Amino acid sequence: MLTLMRLDSAVMASGLMRAALAEATHAARGRKIQGRALVAQPLMTRVLADLALDVAAAGALSFRLAESFDRARDSAEEAAYARVMTPVTKYWTTKIAPAVVAEAMEAMGGNGFVEERPIARHYRDAPGLALHDGAGNMMALDLRRVVEHGSDLFEAVFQVIARDLGASGAKIVELLRAAMALCKSHESAARIFIEQLALAAGAAELYRLGAGRIADAFLETRLAAGWRSTYGMLDTRFDASYIVELLFPEMD
Repeated sequence: MLTLMRLDSAVMASGLMRAALAEATHAARGRKIQGRALVAQPLMTRVLADLALDVAAAGALSFRLAESFDRARDSAEEAAYARVMTPVTKYWTTKIAPAVVAEAMEAMGGNGFVEERPIARHYRDAPGLALHDGAGNMMALDLRRVVEHGSDLFEAVFQVIARDLGASGAKIVELLRAAMALCKSHESAARIFIEQLALAAGAAELYRLGAGRIADAFLETRLAAGWRSTYGMLDTRFDASYIVELLFPEMD
């Protein structure tokens, strides 16, 4: 029951983030600053695009986990993926949800803070998803339990990630193995491993879905970049407008 509820939490967090960012993007298209739509202002475009990358990866990873649940009975590889990635997906999606919704709300300004707006309710609800059915440390310790007593399961998951990442897969899996070894010897490193595995698996799933430039941007900014503490740090090499328009197209 807890396993299924953790999948539910991941899916709910992904949906909540997407709803919040869709509302913020819509508001940015309708508001003008100095004669130009807010969504077209370079700083705002980059913030929205940066948020959109995490929202896309969270949704892809959550539904990839759901797919593994459906196929686990007939496939050892999918069963391994379901066991390993349930705490990983639940941890990452519910951890980033409050920050994503808060940044989306800030993009809307004061209008986003009033309770009549859906995004205000999303902001209130977001932290709860990380609290129930296993908080962050519980998910990290659950993953470490698999490291200690079922490490062979990771080989199947690493093969999936390496295959879907393509050319960069072998190098990233090598880094994941190092993080797993650190996690095994030091309990306090469990959060490092669980986050790195979430990011690698999220990137892998975006590539598997054919996301192309979206997957490239996510991989390079989440796994190959330096420390970032807020959204909006997307490198200028990536086309922020393309990301926003592709993932959150304007509706008639």
